[in-house]
Amino acid sequence: MIFIIGCLALSNCSNDSSVQEQRKSRILAIIADDTLYVDDFIKRCEYTPRPNYCQEDGYHDKNICLNSLIAEKVFALEAGAHNPLTRQKAFQARLKGIKEQLMREQLVNDMVIEQIKIPEEEIQAAYLHSRKTVHTQAIFIPETCDATVIYRDARNGMPLDELARKYAGVSEPIKNDIKWGHIDEAAQNAIFADSVKQGTILHPTKIEGGFRMIKITGWTEEIEMSSMNRNQQMENIKKRLMDFYIKKSYQEFAQNVMKGKRLDFYPQGWHKLVNALQPLYAENTSRLPENNSKTGNMENAMQLSASEGSMPLLKIDDDVWTIQDFYDAILVHPLEISQRAITAENFQQRLRAAIASLMTDTYLTELAYQKHYDEAYTVNHTLKQWKIHYLFQYHRDEHLKKQGFTGSITKDFFDAYDNYLTPYFETLKAKYDVSIRFNIEALKKVELTRIPLMTHKTKGPYQQVVPPFPLVTNSVKANYKRM
Repeated sequence: MIFIIGCLALSNCSNDSSVQEQRKSRILAIIADDTLYVDDFIKRCEYTPRPNYCQEDGYHDKNICLNSLIAEKVFALEAGAHNPLTRQKAFQARLKGIKEQLMREQLVNDMVIEQIKIPEEEIQAAYLHSRKTVHTQAIFIPETCDATVIYRDARNGMPLDELARKYAGVSEPIKNDIKWGHIDEAAQNAIFADSVKQGTILHPTKIEGGFRMIKITGWTEEIEMSSMNRNQQMENIKKRLMDFYIKKSYQEFAQNVMKGKRLDFYPQGWHKLVNALQPLYAENTSRLPENNSKTGNMENAMQLSASEGSMPLLKIDDDVWTIQDFYDAILVHPLEISQRAITAENFQQRLRAAIASLMTDTYLTELAYQKHYDEAYTVNHTLKQWKIHYLFQYHRDEHLKKQGFTGSITKDFFDAYDNYLTPYFETLKAKYDVSIRFNIEALKKVELTRIPLMTHKTKGPYQQVVPPFPLVTNSVKANYKRM
């Protein structure tokens, strides 16, 4: 009995040691109070394009990447916690917005995505559907037409091209071959339903500006003979089904959060807001910056008098928002307005939809705070990466300005590196030498893709997954103390 207990104790100690070794192997470097993990290193190198001087997977490339990320941190340390950037309201709001988006993402992951269980029979049915290519014809019916009457004529045998001639505004039929997983969920469920036969006319479905009516003209079916290809296809089916379930489950979750809440606009405040924002979105679309932030123009639009700022804009759940409240909110959470074919005519509709989305996110954020996601490690770890990058960028640009560099860091980086940044980085390495440790064995094991990638989120005002790769040095010298 003593022998058995002794073995168990030895086994537990061994496991603890193994866990510690695994944790250590995941650490690539320690820079002052910050830890650079292998996963962080890979994401920073692969989720955003690397410069052409370190795009490969060789020893020098990985050393340059490591130096760039260490330089990012020590430049941020030199910038300090208190500087003109950190005192800017826009900077504080942006960090708050990024954190709250990360909180919402973690909330949705835990309460929605992790709860999804797809029935095996649904996966098998989807696999069978995926082997089909359905041949269709479709017409667009404008809102000015009675879609029910047109649908009845089609069911009675009138060809689609004849419907287009009979009813003004109805489009000529468009032929299309549709694969499972390549169309919106509502249309997919209708097209691939077991009851569908050749010649079936699907009931018109509402789309932007009118209705879409589809006729099934037939289908072809492919049978995959290779077991390897079948397995790969099955995995693809699971991923597409998961995407469908996530979208559907999120909508249900958000609707439940917003249940019973009514959004109303005050006419005078709405008119003022539309007049202020419409020129930024609907009249200058060719000059809009990325991610809908419109920083410079938005600041001009937000220059309000006291009376304008206190003007009521909307009411939701007994809370009244003034125009100033709204402007403060979109400084943290920029509006997500679809810019596809945006015009002065459809701008107000797009603006209402964006504000409704903002209101939903506001209540999701409130729920995330209630559940303490502001204290979550993953949230604060990612937020810290963004803060370090912004501080680095600020200090780098200030240093270049003081040194008299007049070029562009994105075009003249070698000039900036050779004459200004790399020499400065060497002095900072010496200054922070006692605070930097490096795991050379972990770096040797890292394998980087050679394919330039840019990853984006499909939901949320802040769409970049990781901060941009830091343009600061092309030095290959990894002369740091070892871990």
